Amino acid sequence: MKVALEPAAVRGFRFAGVSAGLKTKAGALDLGLIVAERPCAAAAVFSANRVKAAPVYVTAERVRSGRLQAVVANSGCANSFTGKEGMRLARDSCTHVAQLLGCVPELVVPSSTGVIGHLYDFEKFKNGAAEAVRSLREEGLSDFAHAIMTTDTRPKTASTTFKAGGATITLAGAVKGVGMISPKMATMLGYLVTDAMLAPTLLKKSLKAALPTSFNAITVDGDMSTNDTVIIMASGAAENRAFGARDQAVFDRAVEEVSAALARELVRDGEGATK
Repeated sequence: MKVALEPAAVRGFRFAGVSAGLKTKAGALDLGLIVAERPCAAAAVFSANRVKAAPVYVTAERVRSGRLQAVVANSGCANSFTGKEGMRLARDSCTHVAQLLGCVPELVVPSSTGVIGHLYDFEKFKNGAAEAVRSLREEGLSDFAHAIMTTDTRPKTASTTFKAGGATITLAGAVKGVGMISPKMATMLGYLVTDAMLAPTLLKKSLKAALPTSFNAITVDGDMSTNDTVIIMASGAAENRAFGARDQAVFDRAVEEVSAALARELVRDGEGATK
């Protein structure tokens, strides 16, 4: 299966990446948005660290339903070690995005990455979120990948297309994280989107099966982190028939290979890496 290290449009999704002023560098993209046309199947895995950031708790709670519609991710501030105020900020951020999109807050999940121990400016976030909604486009995955970068030197995306269930299916992903990378993920955020139609239970099974040879198989500095999250969403826009065993195996392989390609890019861009 051929995997390209580049973004792709995925039917049923739009993406954005804007500058909300959450980073210290003026004009840097720091707020990303992934939006599905309608509530869709979703699954996620998270940090194995005993201390987790507020966005991890909120996302873990909401993804249990197996349905999401949007992910809002900020860089520049991890919203970690921020206590009750951090939890309130994560939920309020999702509520604001939901209002802008016209969906229920429980279908929106947050991700944050950056400096630990600080809260981001909510007014800046709200202005940035409004701009992100206005900027949503099908070809915007590259913008999103830029917006979630921290010490990364370049955005990291991968994509592939394949046949399964009598349809042509696209799978694309974006990740960030070049330090505090140790097995069981690390200080990384990862997002996979596909237009395949399949149940959340199968999505989660596929994602978990891919971890041992991708995100759980890499290390840069031996450190773990508090914000690690990988989310997979399936819009169903491909309108494929229900997967049989062979179709599911093809889909599982695609998730594994795209995840592995993204994981290798994380190591190639590791903080201080020279070879």
